[in-house]
Amino acid sequence: LPNEQEFRFALAHVCDRVNEMFFGHAHPSHSVLAARGATLGTAFLVHEITALLTAVSARSTLPASHAEALPLAMGLYLFLRLRRLVRFRYQFLPDMPDPDEEHERAPQGPPLVARAAHRRQCVSMLRPLEYTFLQTAIFGIQTGIQGLNFVLRGGLLPRREAGRTFVITGPAGCGKTLLGLQLLCDIASKGGLGVYCSFEEDYDSIAERLVTFDLLRPTFRILLGSEGPLEKLRGEAHHPCGTLLFYKLEAGATTGVGAIMAELAAATRYTQRALVLDSLNALTWAESASADDLRQMLYGVIRAVEKEHFFGFLLSEADDPRLSVVPYIADTLIELAPASKGRMRRMEVSKCRTQDYHRGPHPYHLAERKGVVVYPSLGAVRDTIRRRVSATLSEHRAIRLPPVLGEALGVERIEEKSSVLVSGVPEASVLLFALQLLTEAPHASARAEARAPAREKANVNSVLVVTFNTPEVRFNQMLRRHAELSRRWSGIVQTQLRWYSPGGSLTGDQILAELRQYILRGRRYGSPIERVLFYEVELAEQLLPSLATERLFWPTVLQLLNTEAVTALFVVGEVSSLHPTTLAAIEAEVDYSFHFSHTPPANGRGAPGAAYAPDAVEADDLERPAYSATGYVQTCRVPRLVPDLVGRYAPVQVTRNGLIE
Repeated sequence: LPNEQEFRFALAHVCDRVNEMFFGHAHPSHSVLAARGATLGTAFLVHEITALLTAVSARSTLPASHAEALPLAMGLYLFLRLRRLVRFRYQFLPDMPDPDEEHERAPQGPPLVARAAHRRQCVSMLRPLEYTFLQTAIFGIQTGIQGLNFVLRGGLLPRREAGRTFVITGPAGCGKTLLGLQLLCDIASKGGLGVYCSFEEDYDSIAERLVTFDLLRPTFRILLGSEGPLEKLRGEAHHPCGTLLFYKLEAGATTGVGAIMAELAAATRYTQRALVLDSLNALTWAESASADDLRQMLYGVIRAVEKEHFFGFLLSEADDPRLSVVPYIADTLIELAPASKGRMRRMEVSKCRTQDYHRGPHPYHLAERKGVVVYPSLGAVRDTIRRRVSATLSEHRAIRLPPVLGEALGVERIEEKSSVLVSGVPEASVLLFALQLLTEAPHASARAEARAPAREKANVNSVLVVTFNTPEVRFNQMLRRHAELSRRWSGIVQTQLRWYSPGGSLTGDQILAELRQYILRGRRYGSPIERVLFYEVELAEQLLPSLATERLFWPTVLQLLNTEAVTALFVVGEVSSLHPTTLAAIEAEVDYSFHFSHTPPANGRGAPGAAYAPDAVEADDLERPAYSATGYVQTCRVPRLVPDLVGRYAPVQVTRNGLIE
């Protein structure tokens, strides 16, 4: 995809056309996204993009013919697939027989050839296309700071004909120098040139930061300005790797910065160049200057950055009245705030001229061996979720309930990609029922069984368990007490457990960011998380006080898992200990809701049938299960609110193996 101005302008027309095809409107509203979008053939989508690029080429430098514009259209389509903006699948042509049925009648035929010959590839959109987001995602430079990429909606967007300036301001100790170094090291690790110009910091202190926060990489080298790096760079025909330069400047020296950038630009051929100036306060601190002189001096630094095509990260200390003009002349302003009592440090993008970004403060902290770690705010995550199409319940896979229990409740299967709330007492039965659903092998849904014979998967591939009071050791000990559950758990390909230990510094933004990383990391390494279990939801607000003030945390978690097409299970033991607002928010968002109790519910309906009698089970009869507890379960919510199913209840008991029957 060419990084040309004409192609960027053409992206705006492509976004409008694609949205019209899938959603019926160039700028779809939130109400339109609630419905399922259209599904189109891949060839038709590529053809429409090609025709649009050809039409735009009449007044630009884009390819004018259909054949010349086709590679650009294919590149754009492949990028949409790479960034998971479209969902692709295969569809049978209506006038062609099912290749699988043909293969059963003729085993000698290759199924892959039949599958390719009789199926066509179709795509559906996961979210509407936006021009500002799309150009940043295509041409932006990833910073290596995942949360910062999210805040900037794709990374640092370079200008086509000039460089860009970023002013990073904040009080002492908020991490300005570390953030600048981390950005430089990331650009150098990708084969670029990073230049660190400091008026106060010496090389030893900078090198110590690089080691402490694990910023050194074998893909770039470090050179000192006093050792003549320009002469060394001039003698290299091809740069073997990225380069990180350190320059120690005298206070008040402004002409040296522009000369360094001009000389580096002339002597090197790096495609990505970045400069950190630490700091703007030292430019005129040695001598007094008027406001006009200061403004012209800052303009000179910014013009030098843009002229030599550098990413300029200019550090500035906050509350300096002499630098009050900086927000007006800078291209982008990033403000860092120190940590307050019970809260993390905050980062906010106050101004950005050339690209879109998420507004508001975002928490971050300085982690050893990691550097600056940014956690996007709940508002930013919810804003992203609102721009995405909600996932629909699976039509092919489902989680099967025990036969007797499912028949009594009228809910024999729970569709995958749904959300389930399991609450009530006894707590042991609630947890075991949720774990039984979590580890149950997926079965064919009722609709899939009606069309074709059931084809069951061997097991679940990947699950994640999030606890707020039970560490991993205790959780594994509990599993070992139930043979069947332990066998199921060990049969899962990848199991992960995340225990959030009690503390006042952990925020909902951090938990949500880590949950997103689990999901993205699973997809990146080929083992996407299929199901997530949240245990001890009622204790989260008690053990993590910051969650008590963030009432949008659990609704955001639910909506995130909904858009990511992950089955979510929420276990609430003591309903009375959960805040009514939180409970109401979860109940309003989930697809299924089951409530356990010791006695039959007063508002229950249906004929539950006879309860199991534990005394009637002989000890030596291994063919019949033994039961250890008795209770009742009631359906409080099902998809589409079927009146005949809501309110039905049935007796439940725990078998010897730990399964609910």
